[in-house]
Amino acid sequence: MKKIITVAVQVAITSILAAQSITPKTNFSHVNREIIELFDSFPLVAIGEGMHNSALTAEWLYSLVNEKNFAANVRNIVVEFGTSAHQDIMDDFTSGKDVPDSLLQKCWRNTTQLFVWDNPIYEQFFREIRKLNQSLPIHQKVRVLLGDPPFEQGEEKRDSNAYAIIENEVLKKQQTALLIYGDLHFVRRDVWFNYAGATELSVKDRNLVQLLDTKYPGKVYSIWGSVNTNDAITKKIIEQEKITIPSLLTLTKSKIGNIDFTAFYPWANDREDAKGNPVDTSKFIEKPIREIVDAVIFRGTWEDQIERIAPRPEEIYADTVYVNELIRRATETGQMMRVQRFQFFKLRWSPMYKPLMDQLETMDSATIDKLFAVVKSRYADFRWMQVLNILGYTLLDKKELNKAIATFQLATRQFPMSSNTYNSLGDAYLAAGNNDKAIASFRKALELDPSNQSSKRKLSLLEK
Repeated sequence: MKKIITVAVQVAITSILAAQSITPKTNFSHVNREIIELFDSFPLVAIGEGMHNSALTAEWLYSLVNEKNFAANVRNIVVEFGTSAHQDIMDDFTSGKDVPDSLLQKCWRNTTQLFVWDNPIYEQFFREIRKLNQSLPIHQKVRVLLGDPPFEQGEEKRDSNAYAIIENEVLKKQQTALLIYGDLHFVRRDVWFNYAGATELSVKDRNLVQLLDTKYPGKVYSIWGSVNTNDAITKKIIEQEKITIPSLLTLTKSKIGNIDFTAFYPWANDREDAKGNPVDTSKFIEKPIREIVDAVIFRGTWEDQIERIAPRPEEIYADTVYVNELIRRATETGQMMRVQRFQFFKLRWSPMYKPLMDQLETMDSATIDKLFAVVKSRYADFRWMQVLNILGYTLLDKKELNKAIATFQLATRQFPMSSNTYNSLGDAYLAAGNNDKAIASFRKALELDPSNQSSKRKLSLLEK
């Protein structure tokens, strides 16, 4: 039975991949040609994703690798979304050999990152390179180099691992490579160390581009992956310079280069100096983005880049072995929010999920409690307050209001002293249009925790 389920899930995911459009909604051709021309001057071109799991970035990347002359100029693509421990598997796959899906998925499942690279857009990218290589002669086939170390080596070795791969597999062979990583791996001055330069940082604190710049100055061209089109100064310059979407903006040639970097990355609120000592916010220095990277790729609006996240099919987590491994890794690394999310996935694909859903639909608290006692006993190690909260909001998103209300009611019975469970129940009542019960729930939440700002804010709006 387990084998049948696994095959069915894999077929479902493969169907999703097959149906997924890889035709960009935007014509990136002129930007792609400019990027390819950069390889005439630089062996390494590093381009940030902008946002992990971005559907917009995926569309652009698919268009880039299929651009005329790409394969003639770019020998390798170094990616963050795969582990170097399985480079042999990726080499076999992209060269056209038969590789079982169960083996291929090891490439992105065994990285240092959890709940990031199993989005199908990354698998689709590997398949896109395989398809591209089928049409190319051997000397032009594009190699995908997996840059992340395996989970067991730890997150602190991510950049040094990629650096060693690039040095040995690209630079020493006098080849070219496109680097695709999260943007902060490519900044020349470190955001978290108050814009310290590479030579001011210890080797272990240097990111990928900083490591490359130290030993191979002038070899890498760094491109930031998004433009904050909501920033007033940025908007004005875009209008003045008649910048269109998409564009590749060379920062020495545009006033965009003079904008303070915080407009592009506004989230670095905790900074340290080069020695790791906290820096007071009043001593945060400013740097124009032209001192941080060489260019910016303007793929779409801020909302397009931040909000257009590719869907992640929940069928991925029907694989119990995989989910158990995710729970183990998240627990080991102290990522407790991820632990509860993965525990929810485990519940979602367990044989006990449907009976629980059926009982929640009845909204009969006695029968729900009786069944839940069995479920709770079966999964005694679950962080149940959080798992029920995730379940409730999942049902709310699906507009299954009765089930959502019953779930949050169950949570309040299980955790009667939790302010947050009553706040969540209030949200469910509010979604169902029952304002009186919503008000009662928010009041109870505030009674249990007067500092619950969420309940306080909603109550003030409801009682106007």
